[in-house]
Amino acid sequence: MQKGGRMTYGFGFWRSGYQALIPWNWRWITYCDDHFDYLRDPSCSGCGNRLDENGNVIPAIYWECFREGVDDYRYLYTLEQVTIARQNNSDSRCQALVRESKALVQQIWDSITPQEKYLFSNMWVDEEFNAVRWRIAVLTGELLKFPAASQEIAPSVIADTSKRITVQADVFEWLKENGVIEKHNLGENNFAKWRTVDKEATAKIVNSNEKLPNRPILQVNFKVDYKIDGSDEFNGKYPIGWPAIQRVFAVNEVELNNYDYLVFNVKIDSDRDEVADDHTPVIITLSSHESARCDIQLDLGGIQRKWLPVRISIRDFIKKSNNDINAWKYLKALRFAIAESSYKDGTNISFEFDDIALFKVKYPIIETIECANNLLLPAEHLKFSVSCMGITNLSINKEYFLRADLKDKNGNIFITKSLALSNSNCLTLNIIGILPGSYLLDVAIIDRDNNVLSLKTHNINAINGFLEDNKK
Repeated sequence: MQKGGRMTYGFGFWRSGYQALIPWNWRWITYCDDHFDYLRDPSCSGCGNRLDENGNVIPAIYWECFREGVDDYRYLYTLEQVTIARQNNSDSRCQALVRESKALVQQIWDSITPQEKYLFSNMWVDEEFNAVRWRIAVLTGELLKFPAASQEIAPSVIADTSKRITVQADVFEWLKENGVIEKHNLGENNFAKWRTVDKEATAKIVNSNEKLPNRPILQVNFKVDYKIDGSDEFNGKYPIGWPAIQRVFAVNEVELNNYDYLVFNVKIDSDRDEVADDHTPVIITLSSHESARCDIQLDLGGIQRKWLPVRISIRDFIKKSNNDINAWKYLKALRFAIAESSYKDGTNISFEFDDIALFKVKYPIIETIECANNLLLPAEHLKFSVSCMGITNLSINKEYFLRADLKDKNGNIFITKSLALSNSNCLTLNIIGILPGSYLLDVAIIDRDNNVLSLKTHNINAINGFLEDNKK
């Protein structure tokens, strides 16, 4: 939340096009010996505020991050203003700086994925914020050495907002196309073993004219009713309940911890109004024959009458349940439900399901590298994390390794590091002595015979921070 707070009120606010933000403000009492020491009190939040002896508000970390974000935005707009004011300056040196400034603003714009909430997904890494601010400050200072050529007021965004960003191909789709995935179909081509578990849910198998080849799909309808408890298992205690559809599996039928993802296609239709249909919350529940159970809540969004692909990591289920992986050996049931409390009374909503399946990646594949694009020098370490697919079963750690090579623009390796592949792949490279310039971070998964199974490259721009040596 701290990083998200800074992005929300700074670069993300600029990128997302909001005109105003209204933060929540609440009080949170500490229970440790020191009333103001909320950092070491596990019951406290870094988001609330404290009051001193005189009733004055003491801002917590989250609120300080809001201020950092506001400052980020001020730095960015200051650069845009001095750039626009000098874009007609005839000095060739000034023109070079104007081009560099506009390129930096465009890079910042292109690097941010606009979101309704900036929390943890698709976010900059921590080090990126100050490095980008430093680049902005340096360029602003260089431009201010030249006189303004006009009094023109810069718009809030001078980047090319019509530029189409090249979206990286989905690794999972590439894996399917190239036969690196094993599939276990849970619909068994006709969904005959799926059953409703509530009288407020009805289901039928229909033929889809949209799918090629033509095949049966599962259509589930929910009638939200606040007065009737349609479930037999709660004896009428919860009229605002959880109607669902589920499939039950026999013991030893599906060895769940051998799979990496639950995948399905879904199409939503409802009689909700244009405001209510912006969100479609659902609950997906997995349970095992070893007595483990976990619910994952998803918002399928507001797109209706179009097929949407959904992919959920089995590892996320296991991690959220706080059970050992051995408690998830055999799948007992898979359930899709809605919480009636999330919908207005009387709402009719339907879901069409196609191709519900478990997928197993045959060998580990790198999905993403989370690393700073801008590295502020001096720096002793380069920290980054690697997300992989195909590593749900922990036994594979004995067979595969992760190797990272930091190279300069000529391909010379500055430093290399290897470690056994795990479910949490966070690496730290010692980069003492690194010079400003462009670098490539090559990350590969290799097997015991040193064969490269997956490789990704990340670009890094190392820049000088504030040093006395810079003045020379």
